[in-house]
Parts: sequence; C-alpha cells; structure tokens
Amino acid sequence: MKFFLKILFSFIFLSMVKLGYSQEPLNFKKLDKVFHGNSKIEEGDLGYLWITSNKGVYKFNGYEYIFNPYDSIFTNFKKSDQEFLVKKDHRKSMWLSSLNGELIKIDTLNRKKSFSNVLTHNKRKIQITAIVPNKNQVWFGSEEGSLYKYNYNNLKLDSITSLPLIKKMGFKITNIKFINDNNFWVSTNNKKIYKYSINENKLEELELPSNLNGSYLRIALDSNKDLWISSDNGNIYKYKTKGKKYREFLLKFNSTSNENSSSVNFNMIISLLYDINGFIWIGTDGDGLYKIDVETDELTLYKNNKNNRFSISNNSITNISQDRNGNLYFLDKTGVINMLAKSNDYIKYYHGLEDNTPMSVLSIFKSSDSSIWLGTDGEGLNRILPNKEKTHYSINEKGKKFFTARYIQSIEENPKGQLWLATYLNGLWVFKDGNFSKVGTPDESGKNNEEVRFLFKDSKNRIWSTSATSFNIFSAENKLLATFDYNANGLRGEYSHGIVENKDGDIFVIVNNGGLFQFNEVEIFKDSYFKHIPFNKTIQENLKKINIRSLILGADNSLWLTLYPGGLFNYNIKENTFKSYENKENLKDLVIVSTIIEGDNKLWLGSTAGVHKYNFKDDIIESFFQSDGLHGDTYNKRSIFKDNNGYVYFGGNHGVNAFLPEKLNKKISDAKLYINYLEILNKPANEIINDQLKNGLENLENLSLTANQSSFSFQFSAIENIANPNYYYTYMLEGFDKNWILSKKDRIATYTNIPSGKYTFKVKAGSTKGVWDIKSSKIDIKIKPYWWNSTLAYFIYTLILLIIVYSIFVWFRLKEKLIKETLHNNQEKEIYAVKMNFFAKMSHEIQTPLTLILGPIADMLQRADSNGNTLLKQRLQIISNNANRLSRIATELMTVRNKELGRLRVYASQNDLIAHLKKISVSFSEQARFKNIDFIQDYPNKKIFTWYDLDKIEHVLYNLLSNAFKFTPPEGTVKIVVEENQKKKTIKISISDSGPGIPEKDLKDIFKLFYQSDLGKSRKGTGIGLALTKELINIHHGKIKVKSSSKEGTKFSISLSMDENVFTPEEKVSVDENSLFTESSDKDFYLLNKDLINKKIKESDKKFTLLIVEDNVEMQIFLKDILTESYNLFIAENGKQGIELAEKNKPDLIISDIMMPVMDGVEMSNILKKKKSTSHIPIIFLTAKNSTSIKIEGLESGAIEFLRKPFNFYELTLKIHNILESQEKLISRFKLDSISSQEKNHVPSKDGQFLESLVKELDKNIENPDFKLDELAGSLNMSYSVIYRKCIDITGKTLVEFVRSRRLKKAALLIVESGYNVSEASYMVGYKDSRYFTKCFKEEFGKTPKAFKMESQNTDLQDFLKKNKFT
Repeated sequence: MKFFLKILFSFIFLSMVKLGYSQEPLNFKKLDKVFHGNSKIEEGDLGYLWITSNKGVYKFNGYEYIFNPYDSIFTNFKKSDQEFLVKKDHRKSMWLSSLNGELIKIDTLNRKKSFSNVLTHNKRKIQITAIVPNKNQVWFGSEEGSLYKYNYNNLKLDSITSLPLIKKMGFKITNIKFINDNNFWVSTNNKKIYKYSINENKLEELELPSNLNGSYLRIALDSNKDLWISSDNGNIYKYKTKGKKYREFLLKFNSTSNENSSSVNFNMIISLLYDINGFIWIGTDGDGLYKIDVETDELTLYKNNKNNRFSISNNSITNISQDRNGNLYFLDKTGVINMLAKSNDYIKYYHGLEDNTPMSVLSIFKSSDSSIWLGTDGEGLNRILPNKEKTHYSINEKGKKFFTARYIQSIEENPKGQLWLATYLNGLWVFKDGNFSKVGTPDESGKNNEEVRFLFKDSKNRIWSTSATSFNIFSAENKLLATFDYNANGLRGEYSHGIVENKDGDIFVIVNNGGLFQFNEVEIFKDSYFKHIPFNKTIQENLKKINIRSLILGADNSLWLTLYPGGLFNYNIKENTFKSYENKENLKDLVIVSTIIEGDNKLWLGSTAGVHKYNFKDDIIESFFQSDGLHGDTYNKRSIFKDNNGYVYFGGNHGVNAFLPEKLNKKISDAKLYINYLEILNKPANEIINDQLKNGLENLENLSLTANQSSFSFQFSAIENIANPNYYYTYMLEGFDKNWILSKKDRIATYTNIPSGKYTFKVKAGSTKGVWDIKSSKIDIKIKPYWWNSTLAYFIYTLILLIIVYSIFVWFRLKEKLIKETLHNNQEKEIYAVKMNFFAKMSHEIQTPLTLILGPIADMLQRADSNGNTLLKQRLQIISNNANRLSRIATELMTVRNKELGRLRVYASQNDLIAHLKKISVSFSEQARFKNIDFIQDYPNKKIFTWYDLDKIEHVLYNLLSNAFKFTPPEGTVKIVVEENQKKKTIKISISDSGPGIPEKDLKDIFKLFYQSDLGKSRKGTGIGLALTKELINIHHGKIKVKSSSKEGTKFSISLSMDENVFTPEEKVSVDENSLFTESSDKDFYLLNKDLINKKIKESDKKFTLLIVEDNVEMQIFLKDILTESYNLFIAENGKQGIELAEKNKPDLIISDIMMPVMDGVEMSNILKKKKSTSHIPIIFLTAKNSTSIKIEGLESGAIEFLRKPFNFYELTLKIHNILESQEKLISRFKLDSISSQEKNHVPSKDGQFLESLVKELDKNIENPDFKLDELAGSLNMSYSVIYRKCIDITGKTLVEFVRSRRLKKAALLIVESGYNVSEASYMVGYKDSRYFTKCFKEEFGKTPKAFKMESQNTDLQDFLKKNKFT
C-alpha cells in the first residue's frame, strides 16, 4: 500500500511540473559529404573524425575525407554488414564492431587485432552493440545481453556476465554508462535497466516508472550523476540518484503563445546525448531535435526550416556525438551530418528578418533610442528594439509597417532623431514619428535620381547623399542646400560610396572612375567645388577598371581606401602620399569588402572569407570564421557599423554578427600537424609501399623509395578543431628545395623525377599567415639509385677503371714493340693503296693508246691484205696480237682492283658456251701452228646454252689457255675438253698441257694473288692470273681444280652450274644473241660492207654533223681523221663544252668519252636528254672502263651505243651510219604520216602554239630596231619570265639568242635569195650598225655575210640552204 501511494504521489508531482519551453535557431553547418543514416561518428586520437559508412570508414580532417575500406580493416568483412560501431578508448585505440560479429582494435601505430574468435556462441558470432571505455578497461555489450571486458593489463577479452533471460531469451544491450570505477548502468531494448557492480559481480534491476511506454531504452548520465532515460515511444525521464525520484519531461510543441491551446505530440526517440556544456540532446524520428538545460530544465526545439539554411537539415536525428572541442555532430536519417560548433558567448547574432530567417544585410545602424536597424537585400527594413522585440517594414506589411523600398543601402540619423534611408531604385527616405516620407535627390538639371548609394552626416549636421549622378547635401532642417554633379565642380566619374570628415573639418569623397577628391567650401555654399587628389600613376591609369568600395578615417587623421582590385590604400593628408598594402603577404588572398578602424594601428576587415583583425603597423593578421562562433564567412560591401558602446557590427548574407573587439581573440593553437596522404607515381602509397605504412602514414618517419619511384606527392593538414580548418602551410624538400614554399589551398606538395639521394620533407603550419606556431612535421626520404648508379656499381666501375689503367700501362709497354710493326703495316697499306690506284689509272690510260694503235693497225692490215703484201700483214698481225694482249692485261689489272675493293660482281647472261669456246680457241690457232703444238679441241656436237658472265669466263679461259701455251714446249700438246653432266646440271671444262708441271710445294699457293713459282718467275709472269681466275669462278658459284706432275703436265678443271637459279635476279642481264659474233667475223662483216659505207657516205655528201667529246688530243685527231671525210665535225674537250656546242650547233650525233675532266660523259648525257632542244640527239659512248655497270649507267643516261676501248673503227663508222640513216628514215616516215593525216584532226601542242605565237609576234617587229623583248608580255598575255623560260625549254636557246638567230637567218635569206646587200639586209632585220651585224652573222654561221653569199653562188642554192639547215 505504501509503495502504491509513493508511486501515485510521484505521478501527481510530475503532472504539475511546468517546463520552460522555447524554439530558437542555431547555426548548424552541414558537412559536404552525405553518409548513411546508420553511420556512427567518433573523434580519433589524432583529431580525425571517424565516420562509418556501408563500405568503409572515412577519416575527416576538416578538409578531406580519407577513405579506409572495411576489407582493409576487418579480416572477414561481408557486404551484408550495414551497422557498425566505432569508439575510442582511454589508451587512444579505436574499436570497431560490425553486425556480423567482427571486433577490431586499432592502436595508435595502426596495428590491428581481431577478437572475433572470442565473440562466438554455439559457433555463431555475437554482435557487439555497445562499447564503453573506462580507464584501463573497455566494456562491451552484445545483442544477446552479455557483458565483455577487455583489460589492457593482460590484453585479453573476457566474458564477464549476462543479463537475466526473459522467457529464455536474451535481449540487446543498448547503452553502458559508468557511475564510478566500480558501478555502471546498462540499458536494453526490452524495457529493462540494470546497475552492475564490478567488485561484487552483481546485477541489480532499476525499477522504472509504470507509465514508461516503449521497450527500446537509451540512457545518459549527467554531471550530477543523474540518469536520463528515453524510450522509443517519446518518454524522457530524469532519475535523481540521491532521492531515487523520477521526473518526466514532456516533449511538446506550442503552436501559439497561449499554453491552454497547446498540443502535445509524442514521437519516437532514436538518439540521446549529454554534452560537456550541461545539455541533454534528444533526437526524434520526425519531430526535430530537442535540447534540455540540465540546470534550468529549459526545453528548446530545433526543427528544419526550408527558408533558413542554418537550421537542422532534417527532423529525424539518428545519431548524436561530440568531440573534445565541444563541437556537436547530428546525423539525420538521410546521412547528412550537421555540425554545431561550440558557441562563442562574446559574439551576438541578429537575423535579417522578424521571423528569425537569416537574410542578407546591406546596411546597419544603431539609432539614438538604442534600436538596431538592419537594411536588407530585398526584404526591406528590420528594427530590433532594446527589449529585443522586432519590427519589419516592407512592401508586404500593412499600415505603418508598409515600406515600399526593398533594398536599403545606407542608413543615417539627424540630430532630431529622424532616420534617413538610402535605397536602390526607390530614392531617399526619412523615417520620423513612425512614418516614412520621401525626399527628392535631383541633379543640377533638376532630374530626380532614384538610385541612392550612400549617406553621411558631417560635423554641421548636414546630410550628404550620393546618387548615380550627383551629391545632394541637406540641412539639419531637411532642406536641400546644394547639388554637385559628378562631372562638374571639379568632380569626374560615376557613383560614390564613401564620404568622411577629418578632425580638421575637411571633407573627402571618393568617386568611381574619378578617384579621391577634397571638398572646398566657400561662402556661397552652392559655389563650393572639389579638388582632385591623384593616386599613384599605376592606379590612376587603371581607375576605369577599379571599384573604390569604401573610405574611412584613420586614428591618425589619415584616410583608408578599399579598392577592388587593389586592396587597401592609406592616404596621408599632411604629406599628400599614398601607401599601398596590396602586396602585403597577409592580405594577398583577401577580397576586402568593408573596413573600420580600431585604436591607433588596427583595422577590422570584412571579406568574402571571414572577419579579420589586421595590425597594419606590424603586418599581423588574426582571422575569425564560422568555426570561431560567427554565423557565416561571407560579408557584404560597406555593411559595417560601430556603436557608441564599442560594438562592431558586420553584415553578411547570413545576417549580422556583433562583438566587442577587445573580447574577440584567437585562442592559442594546440593543433597537431600531420602528413596524412601520400601518392607515389600518381597512385596511393598503400598500393606501392604498403609494407612501410603498417604503422600509419601519420607515424611514418622514414620513407625508402626505388629509383623509379622518384615522383611523389604529400598532402598534409593541421588538426585541432574540425570546425576550424583555417591554417596556413609552408613546406620544403630539404636537399632539393632552396627555400620554403607556401602551400596552395589543396595543401599538396608534388615532386617529380627527384635524383637519388637522401632528403627530408618538412612542413610547417600556423594559425596566422607568416606565423608558424604549430609544431612542424617531417619525413626522412631515401631514394635509391638505379643499379648503374649504386655503390656496388661504383665499386665495379672502380674495378673496371683499375683494369683499364693496368691495360693502358701494359699497352704502353707493348707500344714500342708494336710501333714498328704498325709502321710497317701502314707502309704496306699505303703501298697497296697506291698499287690499286695505279692499276686503275694504268688500265684506263693504257686503253686509249691501245685504241690509237689498234685502229690504224686494223686499217693497215686490211690494206696489206688487199695489196697482197703477206710479209707486212704478218708483222702487222704480230703488233695487233700484242696490243690485244696488252689490253687484256690492263683489263685484268682493273678486275683485280675491283676484287680488292669488293666491287667485283657477276653480270650473267644466257650464252652458247660451245660457240664462245670456239671463238676463244681461234685466237690461239696461229700460236699453236707457230710453235708446232698439237691443239686438241673436244666439244659436244650440240649447242649448250647456259648462264654465265661472258667477259669474265672469257678472261678465265684466255688466262688458262695462255698459260698452257706459255709452258708447253714445241711439239707438245694442249687440250681443251668440254663435258656435260645432265644429272648434276653441271658442265666441266678441262684445259691440260704437256709442260713441265707445277712443283707440288707450289700447288697450294698458286691461287694466291701475286704468288709465282720459280718456273713462273722465269717466264716473266705477273702472279695475278690464277688468283683472279679462282675469284671469277667463285662468283660464278663454280669450282676450279688443278692436277700437275712433271711427267704428265698440268690440268685445270672448271666446273660451272647450268642451273640459272644459282644467280640472283640482280646478277642476271639480258644480252642480244648478235653479240655472240666473233671479233674476226665482225671484222669480216665490216670489210664486206666497207664499200657500201663509202658509197653511202659519198652519196650523202657530208649532210650530217657529228660532235666529238674527248679529252685525249690524239684520240681527237684519230677520230677526226677517220670521220672528217664523211661528216661535218665539232670537237669538245669535256662534257661542259659538249653541252654548249650541242645547244649551239644541234649535231645529228654525239660521240663521247665517259671519263673526262670538268664534266664526265654520263652527266653530260643526262643534261642533254632533259633539254627539249637536244633530247633527240643520239649519243655513242667510248670508254676504256671494262665494266658492265659502267655500260648500264651510260645506257640509263640516254646513250644508245657503247663501245669499249680499244675499238674497231669499222664498227664505229658502221654504227654511226646505221644510226643516222635510221633517224633520217624515221623523220621521212613522220613527215609522210603528217601529210597523209587529215588537217582537221591536227591539234597543235601547247608548246607549238606558243612557238607559233612567238615567231608571229617577232616577225611583226623584226624590222623595228627599238623593239624591246619585254613588250612580248602584253601581246602574248604572259609574264616575261614565263616567256623566257618556255623559250629555253622548247628551243634550247635564251629568248635573246632565239631572236638574234631568227633575225640573222632572215638576213641570210635576204642576201642569198633576194639579192640584198649586207647593209640593206641588216637594216631590214633591225640592225642599225652593219659592223655589229657582220660580227653577229659570223658567230652564227661561221663566216662573214660576203663569204656566205659567195659560197651560195658557187653551189646549188637548195643544197646550200639544206646544208645550212634553212629547210
């Protein structure tokens, strides 16, 4: 009965309790990252904020969120885990638990230890639901009601006890709160609370109020050790442990100020916290956030307001936590974290509007009745009375609260207590006796301006207003005294935002685009004027780009101006000087919007990034932000005011903050600086050097990198108060950087391609720019060199160097021994080079004289034969044979040289080998007959066609046969045998003699160059033949063997392949079968056709012209002797002269040597073939070079025939005759085709049209001596340069030469056909001077006009004109 009465009395008492209640806003700041509605928040040892998510833990340092995935924390993480707990113990270790029974301890060195194996029951993992540290222990509550304890003394996790089962079922432990070291409270999700005694290991259930609804209980313990209990049904109770009494707090919402009309809403409570400031915070599911003052029991509600960005983000608060700085964190069900920084009692806050909605404030004023007036940006005027009542004047209000202006830019008060209001686009207003009246602001022309920017009251109580066009000054009685337009009275510019009066009564104004002006007042006030005070040159020249934002008076009677861009300027009135502060390091990054003076050397600055106290004397700045208790960091231009009590007001887009400057001071920083992120090669460091980061990056002291890891980045941050991350940083890499580097906003230091070596990365931080008052942090870095730059490598290099030095030493010792051999070898090389060069020169030089010998000899042989002089013929034949032998020796020398230079190659063609052998054998028949040697030739009875180099095999056979006949005595035998092996596709040629044989000791060396046996030396050999023979057989992919004995003589066997595939396509050339004629048959052919040639030449009567290009005078004479009777000849000594004569005389054929000074024959041929005027002339090459490559090169240059020296002159004359006759027939055929073709089908070429037009135009002016060639440009419609170039391309002559030739030919015709004399003819073709005409005529035709005329009279005229190419 007593217990019942006791309970009844308690409830009656509770029902009579009246709670103080209010609903007020706070400045909640939202973190910029959204998490999970079930996330948990805990401050770590280093100051990071640990925030759990469904994928990992984020560590927030005030700037960034550093992510740590769960799979790097838990050993058996499962994606199904969605609920996690995180808690810091007194040893600064972090504990994390998961829904699936994972429990991990992470110590300060980032070492992890799992206790999941302990937390098992019947092989099922147990979930930890509560973690509470207590001194050297950590206590855990589980989902099944078990209590566990971790003891740092033995480093073990033990199960201590379990809560009583209800219906054989355990229940979840929701909270653990320690009363003292021996006792703590335990709450559950089954409407039970227990008190546990550690020493007694005893559980005692707490008796709860009977009207406590709900089962999920949460508890909090305040500083009085009273227990606060919440239920999921909205109940809040305070259990006073001393009296063991309960007190209920009803969470109610007053819809009106009348209590009787209040309505009570009960909501689910889902979070509960007691903070260090003495407040209980209660998070509900949909009804907002409640705060209860433990001392006064005052209840405050915070709800989301869509119009107030500083309100709580959501009305459902799932988690509440607090850091060591007193900052509170409220997590809503959407995952948004609301941070409530610890309040600053010295800072006052005023909202922009009556309903406490933050509004952007443009102007602030405290009137004489102590009312605070706030001019808003779009919402009219707000008044705050001394009793904190608020009145709002706007276009939306009625009655006396109605005010049409929306934007209040400036406020001022006159001595009568009347308030002046400057508005944007609504003009100037005066508020008096509760009413608004409008005041006109006309310019000097009388036109009113509605845009009023600024107001100022001077020492004579006059009100100055600035508009878009002028200054208006009003008396104390509100009468307009004067108007001064901006572009008159000494003013210039537009808009003014500042007026001040100094202690001497001088008034100064600022005007945008104009600058600073001083007002000079005269007796008649309207006649007053302004004097311009120029800025420095740079500012003055850029005034149009600069906005002068404000003007204030300094304590020393100087002026402070705020420019944008440009920063702060101070104007010393006495000295008339400006001082700029724009380059001060502490002000560089600030955008200053408002200024006010404090004391002698301080300025308070409003900016777009906080409020700053600047000591301009010592260049020291203190910055204050939202984290320091301000309600925002962005402030408005000129929205600043200082009242008579010393309070400074700053207006921004959040409302107004006010404070006493002497009370607002920056607390000494206790921040710790950490390097908290490292990238190597643009990848997180834990992906590359995870083994070095086992203790955490913050604990890293030494960093070891390989040579290819020399690009890295550090990120760092100072952590003290997460709510205030505004620090300054500087860093350097010692050993690389020479100076400290100021960090940018991202706080990242990046280095690339750092050389190997030892470095120290250092970073410093400070709460004030330039003052590094936070302990620095550093990491020693060692970058290993590449292997080739390592210590071992340098040891190897040293060893190699020593070896080199030793080798050099040994080399110098051997030098004396080697120098003689080297000199000897060099001499041999020089002799060898000289010898090879001698071979080449001699081979070439010998061939030309041989040609001059063989040519006349051939002619003499023919004549001796025709005259029947047998003795003469025999002797001449001996001369001819030896000359031919000498030619072969020269060719042999050339071949040896080519072999030694690596230029010897094969030019294979398909030939009849048997016919070739017979031809060669004929040359030795006379020798066999003379020495009475039996010359046996054994050939197959068929033609054998195979691939080989005709010249080279001929050389081999000549050499072997020559040796055979040389060493065979008279009456001996020389035998040549040819055998074909069709199976092996080879052909074997054997040449044997009955000579003395080759000694056996010499057989192995006979194929060496210049080697001669004793027998060979006695026979005056050269030692070249056999060596060259073997080399020529080798390049034919064949073999040569020798057998010799003194009894049987010597036998050489040559084996050649008959397979054409042994030669590459490059080694094969096509040869006309006609080339297989023998020299004798060629000779016979020429002799047979000699009469025909002479006959035809006689008939032709020298109608053709030949050009001989030859540098050898004797060869010139020889060719001239044999050709002059049949042809007109021109002779040139080199290719250059040959081109000039060919262009001038247009020969019918050119005979040229190849090797000549100045320009060789091949180059000359290439040039002539490119010119249209000479491209048709056939060219025959004569050369002593015995090389197929030279022949191909000559033919490619445009030559049509190629004769090697020595040549048969009959062959030359016949080829000349055939070429010229073929050309003449071709021309005749062309003319016949042209005549027979229809005229209408004839379409002249562009070149023909051009030439026809040119000739036509020249013929028109041929008699005009003053005709100038550049006049052709107009008549032919093309530039002179084009005409000149086309003339050269088509005719081969310059335009001047062509015109002169045309005139001279015309004159020649006039002389020989028309009978004009020389002077008449010269005048008729445009020559004024007959002497000059005669000179030109002789150069053109080779004779004077008189001689030319006489010659024409002595011959048939048509033949004469044809001979001189007039037809």
